[in-house]
Amino acid sequence: VAELLAVFAIGVTVMNFIYIDPRGVPIDQIGVSGFDAFYHIKMAAMLPEVGLVEDFPWLRYVYFSQMDSSFISHHYGFHLLLAPFVRAGHWLVGDYLTGGRWAISVFFGVTLMLFHGLLMNERIGWRWFWLVMFLLLPSQFFGRHAFVRAISPSLMFMLGIMLLVFRERVVWAGVAVAGYCHLYLGSVVYTPMLIGLFVFSSMLGPRGDRRVPWRLVLWTTLGWLVGLRTYPYFDGALEFLRMQILGTGLNPDIPVGGEWNSYDNVWQFAVKMCGPLLAVWAGALALRVRIGGRLNAREMSLLMINFALLFLTFKAKRFIEYWPAFCLLSAAFMAAPVLNPLAAWFDPCGERVRALKQALIRMALAAGVCGLVLAGVHVAGSDGIEAFLVEWPIWVLLATGLLLIPLARIWLPASPDGDGRPQALGPVAFVCLLGAGYAATLILLGRYDFGVMDGRLAKLSPGVWGWVALGAVYVGVAYWVRRTSTERSGATVVARLFNSATVITSGVVVVGIVLLLCARPLSALQRDVYCGYNLPAIRSAMAYLKEVSNPGDVVFTDDWDVFPVYFYHNSYNNYIVGLDPKFTHSREPELWERFVRITRAQVPRTFEAHWTGPDGNEVRRQLHVELSDIRNYFGAKYVMVDSDHKHFARKLAQSPEFTVLIYPNTDYQACKDDPYLIFRVRDDVHYATKSPAGPDDGILYLSELDPESASQGWGELARDRSVSGEPIRLDDQFHARGLGSHAPHELTYAIPTGYSLFEATVGINRSTNGLGSAIVWVEVDGSERYRSPVLTGDGESVRLRVQVSGGQRLTLRSDTTADGDRFDHVDWAMARFARPASPPIE
Repeated sequence: VAELLAVFAIGVTVMNFIYIDPRGVPIDQIGVSGFDAFYHIKMAAMLPEVGLVEDFPWLRYVYFSQMDSSFISHHYGFHLLLAPFVRAGHWLVGDYLTGGRWAISVFFGVTLMLFHGLLMNERIGWRWFWLVMFLLLPSQFFGRHAFVRAISPSLMFMLGIMLLVFRERVVWAGVAVAGYCHLYLGSVVYTPMLIGLFVFSSMLGPRGDRRVPWRLVLWTTLGWLVGLRTYPYFDGALEFLRMQILGTGLNPDIPVGGEWNSYDNVWQFAVKMCGPLLAVWAGALALRVRIGGRLNAREMSLLMINFALLFLTFKAKRFIEYWPAFCLLSAAFMAAPVLNPLAAWFDPCGERVRALKQALIRMALAAGVCGLVLAGVHVAGSDGIEAFLVEWPIWVLLATGLLLIPLARIWLPASPDGDGRPQALGPVAFVCLLGAGYAATLILLGRYDFGVMDGRLAKLSPGVWGWVALGAVYVGVAYWVRRTSTERSGATVVARLFNSATVITSGVVVVGIVLLLCARPLSALQRDVYCGYNLPAIRSAMAYLKEVSNPGDVVFTDDWDVFPVYFYHNSYNNYIVGLDPKFTHSREPELWERFVRITRAQVPRTFEAHWTGPDGNEVRRQLHVELSDIRNYFGAKYVMVDSDHKHFARKLAQSPEFTVLIYPNTDYQACKDDPYLIFRVRDDVHYATKSPAGPDDGILYLSELDPESASQGWGELARDRSVSGEPIRLDDQFHARGLGSHAPHELTYAIPTGYSLFEATVGINRSTNGLGSAIVWVEVDGSERYRSPVLTGDGESVRLRVQVSGGQRLTLRSDTTADGDRFDHVDWAMARFARPASPPIE
């Protein structure tokens, strides 16, 4: 327990060190790294108020499932784990982002602890070596885990499941698999890979040890099915995975996030970035092939998982978050049968061939000291490592937690059977309490200043109290040695002192080498993962936007990846695209093509766009893009542009008939270099159809009236928009007024006095990309006055003119057809009551 607590503390501290901003920004203002981190923290912070989100109005043009625009949160379990941390961060320091960093530090500590637990379960010797190698994994591995995303808890679940599988705790393994499904939807793919490769390895194990673990297959399959079926967003989960894996991940047809790109330079990946890891793994494999026996099921499964994740890493950079840990585990398990006897022979606590062993140990220590000196010479004068090396006391304090175990093993009385374990519960309880006190000391040092830390709290410096705590640890060990001196037998006190000195000296050498080797990559990582957003400028811009806009007003952004940070600071407004470019391209490929050209300031322009249609065939279409599409197609009322898109901002500033600069002031030349500009879209934009008529034109639009009753198959009745929030668009024409509904529906309106006609253009909104079909009809006082043919998403709309004079109630109905109700977005464009002298619909 104490060893695992020490490893946990090391993981937490390393991740906290990575989060320290080298620019000296206060810890409660440094933000978080990664694009999506702000989204996850915001969703976790909103959980107590909004619960599980079923409708996501903050993104207007994204595709989440096959059920129209229903929201699929494939990270909802991660948000549940985050929620206590982000709420605690807000409560203690007034910042949700700080709570997100706390959460990832804890998750990473548990991940490292489970990695170490797998080594302990296999009784692998020299675990300190594998712990050192873990800290020397590629910096990209640590960088990915520093993101406030489901990466660390996902790897945590993967390692936990493997630990349960190796210990043959099949029921708990099934429970863990179910929990993993709820944590992160990607587990639907990862879990079968882990379990399947272990089952396959068990069937190929050494002769006499081959078996089919049916109970494991049964319980983990049951856990997988239960976890998936009880997933709150199960209805669209598989469709979402198909789009995410095939559309964004393995076979993207548009540019997506850089994490999905492959490593272009294989030589740089294999030598410069992952050279030490691959060298250790190759050495372990060579040792095992040359000296060891045949791989057992555990070793073979880790080897195959290593190869599977390595293949995925070459396919997409993002899998660097998983592969290094399993590669190192594979090396440790393969080398264990060869290194364990060697580790036991070098054990300073052993008594056989004492003189020779002590001489060899001294030689090893001398070589270690030389290595420490050489490593110091190697990094001497390097820029950017001072922040790491100046904190050497905290690293020594953490390493002390690991040294407690061999020291206790040297001094505590062993059991009579000679297995090296303590005699009774008392010594075990003492070590556990010592470890708990050690962890508590670290927590107190990280939380309180005590007025003696010289203002260096942000750098985790232990200061005076750190050395007091370290001394207390050794005083505690010495006190226990004195209390149990009459019970000890075997080695003399002198031998025990020598062995203790050996352990401490070895620890100092190892810690020194690790500090010097980790200094440069971890210090550089601080610079790589700090938040690149100008958070004060974003807060100011968003505060202004909330003051001048109405709730739900749509903001057109200059890129898709800025949505999370905007959403975190302003959920008062809605946005157009975000989280993943494929989310928009899959649902609205034409809109995506327009978005790309507009944000690149490539307007006006006519071009041929092509994409894959719902039927799998290629669609080619001539598109003409103008700046006014921001209003006509996206329905945006504001445009927010950052300093990276100056061409777009200039295009907006040069179009005063369309947009007006309102923030930070109205003079574009004076503020063109400011971090963020906000433009207001003018309301008097030209539409393809007639603008709303005036009050004296003899026309009364239904969108201005409240229906007496309204029911429909999906969503809510929309005024002057389609049911999914897009502009009303029929036959490639946009309509300023109308009703947006979903078949089947029934809408009843009172016929106002003096009006004798009902007019409308009816069809399926073009945003469905040709999908959807319905039949509509009109009734007056229960008598049918009009019935349409089958209206389809790729067909023409119909214009109708119905006499309603003398009637009391107008009812608009629709029904589905044989293809079901998917995408049956029925628009009653320009629906209105009219007098006979009023002009017809244009």
